[in-house]
Amino acid sequence: MLTERLALRRFTTADAANLLSLDGDPQVMRFLTGTTRSLAQIRDEVLPTLARCHLRYPGFGYWAAETRADGEFIGWFGLQPVTPTGGPMENWPEARGQTGVASLGYRLRRSAWGRGMPPRARGPWCAWRSPTSGCARSWPPPWR
Repeated sequence: MLTERLALRRFTTADAANLLSLDGDPQVMRFLTGTTRSLAQIRDEVLPTLARCHLRYPGFGYWAAETRADGEFIGWFGLQPVTPTGGPMENWPEARGQTGVASLGYRLRRSAWGRGMPPRARGPWCAWRSPTSGCARSWPPPWR
């Protein structure tokens, strides 16, 4: 999928080095897991997990994000069906069946921080997803 500034595509095994530049950065990971990942972890754990979402939930998944201007890998965006609960959103479980709600997540390299990338991906992606996914709402809600 293309937006004005981004190209979103499925991950391939060739993305291991790109993901290492992301998950290997302590500043990127500090509020997520608090630890970085190795190339072996990226190949053996991360890439299979990112690919599995596409298979488990057709039309949803995690997509590599590159700038259209120069093809720079800046991170990923993911859209996954979830089941809302009374707890914090980050603890909402994966959906079992149609819930009509999807969680939009992203992880960006520091070079992309502060450049307005999340809203640029969210709008077109959710508009594209809604008619075919059974997803009536996405979380977090649209930025204002």
